[in-house]
Amino acid sequence: MTAKRRPVTSLSAEIARIAEAESQRRQQNARRTIATGLSIPPPPRPGQVTMVSTAVEFDESKTQGVLRDVLDERAYQHGKWGKQEHPNGTSEVKYTGMMQMAQAMCNKRADDGSITWFDILQEEFYEAASCEIKEDLRAELIQVAAVAVAWIEMLDEQIDYELRVAKAKEGALSPDDIAKAVAKLGMRLQAKVEAEVRAKIKEVTAAKIKEVTAG
Repeated sequence: MTAKRRPVTSLSAEIARIAEAESQRRQQNARRTIATGLSIPPPPRPGQVTMVSTAVEFDESKTQGVLRDVLDERAYQHGKWGKQEHPNGTSEVKYTGMMQMAQAMCNKRADDGSITWFDILQEEFYEAASCEIKEDLRAELIQVAAVAVAWIEMLDEQIDYELRVAKAKEGALSPDDIAKAVAKLGMRLQAKVEAEVRAKIKEVTAAKIKEVTAG
């Protein structure tokens, strides 16, 4: 029988707890300290491994945005299938070995810095799969959901960053465009200078003529 886990108070608290635990574990393994007050880099690219930093304040608005999508999906599921009632299908005997393998793999990849969201979600999934007590299963499924939400938040950041980069590239000038713009600006400046010179010559000439005729 698995040990009973503490009750989960809220999704936000659970996400924060997971992030904190993962941060402490990876910081200890890597012997690194993440200082507060650092600027936030662009979102990690797919396949890029980054340290989890609790220095970045938790943004509930991002989570709420994902949860709205989850709510839409639940409404769609309910509209298509109605209320679903199925057996849990979990088994301590059947899935404990898979849970232990997932935990070992997750720890190993955390140690060498190659951990992925899939590794974390797989570990949480098999921890849930091995639970037979309803209260424990609920707590584990909350953790599964929290990790999935955090993963989606990062995907949203990546997608938003890539769209901003693509938009910036669309509006960027090519080297030829820049050269033409510089040349055009140069011609405008030259024309302006020539006009000012001509005006100055005309002014000086008129003053000289006035001086001569006055004398």
